[in-house]
Amino acid sequence: MYYQLNHDLFNPSNTEWLYTLYTRPDASTKFSKTEFIESVFSPNIDPNDYPWYYTPKSTGKNMWLGPYYDTQLDLDIISYVMPMYHKNTFIGVVGMDISYELLQKQYQT
Repeated sequence: MYYQLNHDLFNPSNTEWLYTLYTRPDASTKFSKTEFIESVFSPNIDPNDYPWYYTPKSTGKNMWLGPYYDTQLDLDIISYVMPMYHKNTFIGVVGMDISYELLQKQYQT
């Protein structure tokens, strides 16, 4: 699971963001926190490279995404994402990723 705050509100002078991710590889482990710094606020950014952020931001809706390949996790994943608002102002995105491979293994007969 993860969250990403709206860069325009929380760090408008910087082109990098701090991406906070909590991962749990399987049900027998605890969540661990990982932080990435990415440069995704340049004028040349392709929103398709970050569907988990830009899709809920542009649609304003909760949704399932994927499967797609996540370069940070080095996994094919599906994501559930939801935009966060305060008084009609976009605050950021909260979401969770599920390994597509893990789902395939669980549901193979």
